[in-house]
Formats: sequence, structure tokens, C-alpha cells
Amino acid sequence: MRIKIQTNIMLFVIATFYVCISTINCKQNTKWNQILNKYESEFQSNKKRDETLYRNYYNLFTELFKKRRITHFKNLQYLNGNLKHITNIYFSPGEIYLQNESLNIVTINNEIYEWKHGSVKGEIYSVNEEDLIAFILYLVDPAGMKISIYKKYLKRPSQFTEKQNIDKYELKLKEPLYDVEGITITKSPFWLNSISFKDQKAVSETTIPIEVQSIPRNTKKIPEKIKFTKSEKTLRWHMNYL
Repeated sequence: MRIKIQTNIMLFVIATFYVCISTINCKQNTKWNQILNKYESEFQSNKKRDETLYRNYYNLFTELFKKRRITHFKNLQYLNGNLKHITNIYFSPGEIYLQNESLNIVTINNEIYEWKHGSVKGEIYSVNEEDLIAFILYLVDPAGMKISIYKKYLKRPSQFTEKQNIDKYELKLKEPLYDVEGITITKSPFWLNSISFKDQKAVSETTIPIEVQSIPRNTKKIPEKIKFTKSEKTLRWHMNYL
């Protein structure tokens, strides 16, 4: 009888724990979805002014945020044809994990842990879902440069040369604009693949998102030697400096 009572208590505790976790995730997901819905409403209202542009940008938005539980994509930096930098990005509602040769960002219990390679100090700050979504969009298209060139292509295609390479389309400006030579897009699903610059033949590429079943363990790991301090910063800080 005592064993049965103890077992029932244990099951109740476990069930309560998972209900609490589910409630927290549900609240986070609700806020996350509310922000996504706000973006979608803006796309729909702007589509009346420029249907092709905003329809495709909405498709990119859907590809990025609406199809997967855990999403993974990479930012690749090329210089003179050689791969120089790789940034791995994983995210799910309310969480982001970013890793490259200089910076690490990890989400634990609704807080961002951030540190640089080789440093013994790091920062902790709260997750802000609105900033997180804006930051992910920034990683795909910093300062909206790719979508601006695509908009110019839609309005003045005669200023571009178009070249298809399998499923990608290279839209190259006949005259570089502020050192930008052009962009590469995928039409189905619509994606802003890369932007190229005249100076040193630099290319910044963002891979099409894929789904993963879990975050790699090494991406979530926080070195024990690092001392973290609370910070008032948010992810938007990186939208100027990353």
C-alpha cells in the first residue's frame, strides 16, 4: 500500500513538472506567434503596394519561421572565392544558439548567455521575443540589403543581368551600387541566398533553412571557466555590430 502511495505521489510530481514546463512553453509560443502574426499583417497590407516583392518576402518569412520546430541555417563569408567564416544558427520559439569562430550565444531558461572565444567573461540578458525575431531576420539579410537589391531588380530589370545556375538565379547589377555587385536568389522556395561585393570579391551567403531534431550538444555547452554577469543589453545590440 505504501509503495502504491509513493508511486502515485511520484507520478503526480512528474506530471505537475511537465504541466509547468508545458505552460511556460505555451506562454512563450503564444507571444512568439503574436509577433509573427504582426509581421504577417504588415506583409499583407504592404502587398497592395508591391505585390511581387511582399508576396515573396512573406514566402521567405514563412520558410524561416513557420515550417519547423527547430530551424538551422548558416551564414558563410567568402573572400576571393575562399570560405573564410562560418556562423551556425539554430533557433526555435524563444530560443537561439549561434556559434562562429569569435562569438557564442546560447539560450537557457529564457536567458541569453553570450561570450567570445578565448574570454573568461560573458554576459547574461533576458530573451525578448520581438528582438529575437528581428535578430534572426537581420542574420538572413543584414540592414535589408538583399531585399533592397531585389526590389530594385523588380522595378528596373534592365539594370541587371540574370543568370540561372540550377535552382538559383544570379541577379547582377550592370553598374555596382555602393560596392554591391548583385544578389543570388532561389525562386521556389523563395530565398535570398547571397549578396556579392566588388571590393575583394566578397560574398555573404545564407543557406536555406533546414529542420533538425535537436540542438547539437557542443553548441549548447557553456565552458565552466567563464564568469557571467547580468547585462541590460538585448540581441538588437548585434544588429549594428555583428
